[in-house]
Amino acid sequence: MTLVAAIGGFLFGFDTGVVSGLIEPIKVRYGLTPFGEGWFTSSVLVGCILGASTAGIVADAFGRKIVLLVSGVLFFVSALGCGYPPDFTGLVIFRLIGGIGVGIASMVAPLYISEISPPRYRGRLVSIFQLAIVFGVATSYASNALIHSVPPQFPGLFAAEPLAFVFVEQNWRGMFLMGCFPALAFFFLTFCIPESPRWWAAQGHKDKAMKTLTTILGEEEADREMQDIENVLQQETGTFAELFGSRLRFGLIVAVLLMFFSQVTGINVIIYYGNEVGKEAGFSKGFSFVLQTIIGFANIAFTFLALWKIDQWGRKTLLKIGTAIILCVLTSVAALFFLKTHGYVNTVFLVLFPILAVTFVGTFAMSWGPVPWVVVSEIFPARIRGRAASIGTSVIWIACFLVIQTFPIIKSFGPEFCFAIYAAFMIPAMLFIRFYMPETKGRSLEELEKELYG
Repeated sequence: MTLVAAIGGFLFGFDTGVVSGLIEPIKVRYGLTPFGEGWFTSSVLVGCILGASTAGIVADAFGRKIVLLVSGVLFFVSALGCGYPPDFTGLVIFRLIGGIGVGIASMVAPLYISEISPPRYRGRLVSIFQLAIVFGVATSYASNALIHSVPPQFPGLFAAEPLAFVFVEQNWRGMFLMGCFPALAFFFLTFCIPESPRWWAAQGHKDKAMKTLTTILGEEEADREMQDIENVLQQETGTFAELFGSRLRFGLIVAVLLMFFSQVTGINVIIYYGNEVGKEAGFSKGFSFVLQTIIGFANIAFTFLALWKIDQWGRKTLLKIGTAIILCVLTSVAALFFLKTHGYVNTVFLVLFPILAVTFVGTFAMSWGPVPWVVVSEIFPARIRGRAASIGTSVIWIACFLVIQTFPIIKSFGPEFCFAIYAAFMIPAMLFIRFYMPETKGRSLEELEKELYG
């Protein structure tokens, strides 16, 4: 069940990472200004905001499964449309459609996984969603690199149309079209998983909820879990008024700040603009593709570390460690770019920058990557969980949009300013983790609800 739902995360990651290999040819083809470049890159995030902000209402009303199916359709339509856009406006529209799919999947998939997971494994199971994201990013990097390098080496294999058109003449089309295959797999596999038992219970279908709980937990533990679910459901109304009331204010603040701080690390500057940053650093286009691929696999390796330790060390510990390291790395990158701009560390920069980039992405992958998704899927009551998670997920995409849209503009003053700003945000993030964020490991969703909200 977790692996199927997590394919939504894979598509999320693929759609995110594929853009890194497309920005330069899209800029050339459509003659984009820095603002246009930012709009092309961040237009998907507008769709993400729309998708995430509406998915919670639909998921609470019609179930988690149907919303995941819709996101699979949107991913497929977007990949196909971006591969054959009529013009730049059409390209942006299909990017927006893909963004809606990303927003839906990013909200509903971790929520679904959280609701089917036994408490002792919930952290690592929800983290599989993040693992799927980084697999998607790494796969898109590898796919882009292969499409960039293989056709020139074997021209005979790609001489016939339409292969020559999408993989040689305008290979950015092929990079987009590769997303059609996992989108179709996600759509058909989603038919094979059951609906969330907690959603069934909230709709009054105890028998259907018990069937899934028994499959997951065994009959005895399923009975206890069902009793806890029914007890907390009796205390909830599930209205938006309840979500914005004083009782749930604490959880809402935690969700909003977690999602906001995860984006102002600047992670998506590396994901979306990796090749652009590599160019600023002085690397060749070929090496930038290689570095992006290395970063993608570091992302995967450190996400496995999060899966291994998130239920043992806890959510707060991973964030404390990650934030401290990210602060040091971002400060170092800003200093290196400043010194390089003034001609002091060209050779040293070329050695240190790849190490710092890999360290940054790896550290994010074990901390700010998985933890916000896990915590936001845990801390809200069952009847309101979809809508509450929807607000938290919308925040991540709003913050991501602001970072991606502003990066090309701020970068024009020097990339050191961008990384210095991201480093500065890590200071209030550390204070938030230390004094405000709750630890959620090892307890059922119903136990957390009682502890946080009484």
